[in-house]
Amino acid sequence: MRLLEYARVIARRDVHLDYATYALLAIVSPVTPDIPMGDDTQWCNLNLLYIGDIGIGKSSLLERIAKIAPIAVYADKLTEGSIIGLYNPGAKDISFPLIEASYNGIIISTEFDKIMQNKRLQGLMRRILERYPVQAWSRGYTRTIIPNSALLACANPRGDIVRSAKLIDIIVFELGLLNRFDYIKIQKLSKEELVKLAEEIGIVAWTITPEPLVKLQEIANYVAQVHQYLLDNHDQVKIQVPHEYVKELVKIFKEKANPEENPLENIRVLISSLKVLQCSVSFHLYERMIQNDPPILKATEEDLELAKMHLVTHLENIKNLMKILEKTALREARASRIMRLYGLIKRLCEETGTPVKLSEIIKEAEKQGIGSENTIRRYVRVLAENGMIVLEMYKTVYYVRLPKQPTIQQVMAQAQQAQAQTQTT
Repeated sequence: MRLLEYARVIARRDVHLDYATYALLAIVSPVTPDIPMGDDTQWCNLNLLYIGDIGIGKSSLLERIAKIAPIAVYADKLTEGSIIGLYNPGAKDISFPLIEASYNGIIISTEFDKIMQNKRLQGLMRRILERYPVQAWSRGYTRTIIPNSALLACANPRGDIVRSAKLIDIIVFELGLLNRFDYIKIQKLSKEELVKLAEEIGIVAWTITPEPLVKLQEIANYVAQVHQYLLDNHDQVKIQVPHEYVKELVKIFKEKANPEENPLENIRVLISSLKVLQCSVSFHLYERMIQNDPPILKATEEDLELAKMHLVTHLENIKNLMKILEKTALREARASRIMRLYGLIKRLCEETGTPVKLSEIIKEAEKQGIGSENTIRRYVRVLAENGMIVLEMYKTVYYVRLPKQPTIQQVMAQAQQAQAQTQTT
């Protein structure tokens, strides 16, 4: 398969092979014909995110990809203004330099984590990923443009290594934006990979290696031809995908996806695999074309296998992502923290068999990192309002108990009665 052959040349290392494969598809994705969806259509732009340790070659990989793309624009801290929109006094117009320059092409971001620190850019990036209209207002003038580009991004975790990362800080770190990526790769540098990399450097350092069978320029020429043909004939080209192929992907998705365990395992993942299938047919344009007017491209088993590989791998990657987020206890969802607090209250109340002072609960919850004092007080009220616990006051002190346990007044009355009997005796 030409795609995999080219991907190996671009990746240079096996660890990058999957990302390089889908990156080649991403280059042609903005000009790939839409997928028919009943009365509607689904555009095929592919957005990829690579999160990994420093020193594993993410940026150099994206630079090689940029060299072979007919249209590639860099997005970094220096180009933030070009994303937001700029007023051109000479033309008396508003321009979106990055969105317009990358139209029908790709946006390359080697420091996506740095860009996303700007909260304003998060919303704009989400619009780019979704091809929503982007508007700017200046001096009473409004301009609207609909983006059409794919985003290829890489990012370092906070602390620059995955195993000590606060991943949520670099992934937007809202699941809503994260879910707009069609492929998410997370890679840490293991001992075995470090040894392999060192051996590779030891082989190539100060040696003259033979010319590769396929050069980057040859790949660039092929991609440019495919891109131009699809751009020129976008409204005429038709892609035929057997319905059995779609059924196979749906079957895999239904068996493996479970949004109750992982909110990222939603219908977008299945749509991404359909986009991969469609883009694979487009990338192999000259091999899939049936002579016809208008031209027809027909999907094959190779395209299906690639889409199946994407679907299975992407589901596994986002499972691992959620495991890392849970392991590092990062910005837990409010509901999750409330349930943790309930578990703590339940344990303390059952251990004593009596109501527990709210101050003791707050102290223990703070130790466990559930939240600050004010946050815990709010969560306690939520639990009380939902009938999961009872909050009551006795002599200016708040107590918390489980619904089936005796009230604080009953407990104190029993204690006073027992004390009186002891004194009598």
